[in-house]
Amino acid sequence: MVLPPGQGKASLGDFWVEEFDLSFEEYEGELKLRGIFAYDQLKLCVAVTDLRFYNWKGDKFQLNVEKVWEVRDKLEETQVILSLGFSREFKGKHWLQINGVHLESDPLWE
Repeated sequence: MVLPPGQGKASLGDFWVEEFDLSFEEYEGELKLRGIFAYDQLKLCVAVTDLRFYNWKGDKFQLNVEKVWEVRDKLEETQVILSLGFSREFKGKHWLQINGVHLESDPLWE
């Protein structure tokens, strides 16, 4: 789920998903948050950049693991709307990412 630079018709949209999960991935020694959902016949695992999952620590954002578990527990009880977008260019491509996770039961959770 990538686009070459200068391609595509939109950079952000909302998408209802039937099933959604959050997982952790280690990348270059840091814990990263990933969202897992299905689209058509594909199972996607993409970066989650929703700032509500992060705390500002010193000079950078750090993943708030407790908040991830709190939201993850709610996923079984509600449908999810994902705000999807594309990253800035990285390695010559724009990568699909989740900019917002909105729970139907509490869309503006904090």
